[in-house]
Amino acid sequence: LYGGKVYITYNHVYPDGHRFIRIITNASGDWKHYDIVEVSIPPYNKNGLTANPLFIDPSGRMHISYYKDGDLYYATGILYDALLNYWDWAVADIVDESMIGEGIYTSIVSDAGGNVRISYYDETDGDLKYAQ
Repeated sequence: LYGGKVYITYNHVYPDGHRFIRIITNASGDWKHYDIVEVSIPPYNKNGLTANPLFIDPSGRMHISYYKDGDLYYATGILYDALLNYWDWAVADIVDESMIGEGIYTSIVSDAGGNVRISYYDETDGDLKYAQ
């Protein structure tokens, strides 16, 4: 919830098998969904349970962590005009490239200083990890 508007991320699979992270929001007054980034297609994220947590900071910038081709990524973006579907998403950075696997355990928040923190399960190493 930001500025009285709702933002929800989810995975969408097209009939051709391509998967995208989508955001659905009522920022324009009507509920609309937008493709944000294409993510893994099988064999990665085989079970379709990939979570893509979204955090919106006080300035309205969105932060998301997601898996693509077995790697954990972090990206930021902002919705400048919901009526025109005008988004600005920064180039994603790889947080962990250890071929994490299913990619269903990631969480994203910020600390009091506004620094983004990501926790995730590294299936390759069998460890819970924390990135800052």
